[in-house]
Amino acid sequence: MWTSLLQGAPGFARSLRPAQVALDVALVHHAPDDVLWANLARQPTVSLLFLDFPTKWRFRVNGRARAAAPGWVVDVDQAFLN
Repeated sequence: MWTSLLQGAPGFARSLRPAQVALDVALVHHAPDDVLWANLARQPTVSLLFLDFPTKWRFRVNGRARAAAPGWVVDVDQAFLN
């Protein structure tokens, strides 16, 4: 199991379709030595947690990631808003 913190400019994560989330790597701020991207190539199962601190909004997504320009697409298996 691996955990990475991703944060970025507005739009770094966006919904493509009801069951897809796109991650634009060009807009993501992450540590250059983070092995997340290499790990995704070997083990694409992911759990994502989106947080909006001012509203205390949380959105959890489970799915499978795959490379797709300009970054990665997560095909969503489960999504929970709480």
